[in-house]
Amino acid sequence: MLSAKFDHKRSAAVLLDQEMGMADAAGKTAADYAAGGDGALAGLLAGEHRLRDQAGRTALMRAAARGDAVQAARLLWQKGQMDGRWRTALWYAAAEGHGRCVSLLASEAGICPERETALMHEARRGCVGSVRLLLREAGRRDQRGRTALMWAAEAGQAECLGALVELEGGMVDRAGRSALMAAAEMGHAECVAALLEREGGMVDQEGKSALMGAAANGMAECVRLLLGEAGKADKAGRTALWYTMKAFDDKHRECFEILD
Repeated sequence: MLSAKFDHKRSAAVLLDQEMGMADAAGKTAADYAAGGDGALAGLLAGEHRLRDQAGRTALMRAAARGDAVQAARLLWQKGQMDGRWRTALWYAAAEGHGRCVSLLASEAGICPERETALMHEARRGCVGSVRLLLREAGRRDQRGRTALMWAAEAGQAECLGALVELEGGMVDRAGRSALMAAAEMGHAECVAALLEREGGMVDQEGKSALMGAAANGMAECVRLLLGEAGKADKAGRTALWYTMKAFDDKHRECFEILD
């Protein structure tokens, strides 16, 4: 790797058979370092790009995970492959938040069977452009049954909701919770407003509404937006007012005054 990094062609040729395929702590191989040279050494090490690391990741996956868009562009011929955990280069780029690499690899959307999709990661980060590129993955669910819309709502990424609500609005996770409920509990009023028409009035498996979640957490602005759900009780007979009084403090006092 050092020979490649400093463009020492003769020493690299001597070490090729013994060290080909080795990677450093950053996941970079000799071929990765050689890519920035004059081309002669890169050609010598070209075979290394066809090797995978111990996790089964290709050179493209490693470049995507590092956010090395220049190197990723050189390795696009490796697109469409998966590692030992069934993850693609796109998944690694999205999981690490490397937007340029996500754009390069958008055609891999939908290939990876990983439950936490690239779309979910980009939605949580509020990367609207990437979300639009990855809509092929809409409708997929993570281990808890959550969609990309729910990830965006919980993170307060209101700009991403417009691209996702027509495709995932009304869906619920394994507990029967909607994106609106997640936004209300976190106090993301802009997200609540965006989701209210599509998901207002829904309740989870315990009969709990978005209003009750907002009231329980003292989210007064969200409570005001969700007053259309007032008067309902969950399966245990508890109302939004009850949830407000359960944890009464200054922020819950405002919710109490709105609901009383």
